[in-house]
Amino acid sequence: MTELYMIKRNGGLFPAGQCEKEIFDSVTRDEVLVKILQHRNPKHHAKFFAMIAALYHDTALGEQFSSPDAMRFYLFVKSGHAEIYTFPNGKTQVVAQSLKFASMDQLTFNRVYEDVINVALDLLKAPNIATKHSREDIDRMVDTLLGFA
Repeated sequence: MTELYMIKRNGGLFPAGQCEKEIFDSVTRDEVLVKILQHRNPKHHAKFFAMIAALYHDTALGEQFSSPDAMRFYLFVKSGHAEIYTFPNGKTQVVAQSLKFASMDQLTFNRVYEDVINVALDLLKAPNIATKHSREDIDRMVDTLLGFA
């Protein structure tokens, strides 16, 4: 299998350089399998951790956890971004999905971000939470932490 860097433009994919163009032009079939991998955005990665910090420090949700990491782990599990392993002795272990750059592309990270914030927003609607927060509230808190507000 050959990997090519492509550029998305005008609704199509085009070879990013002359080398890629030569390889692409050598394809003899009309149909090819394309695997989309979008490199991660470090600023979005920082935004995710700012969102976790805002949820932990600025909402009632944080009061329910011993640390931001504990809350992040819980949100990952509740949003379905964790693996559950059962061992022969019957014990189970839950491992949250890694956020390392090598472990997922930007498209996957976008889904993780949205899933985690949606679970957090659902938890913030619980009857035992006095102060309700909207998505806009959370976004403003994150922007403040990142210095955008």
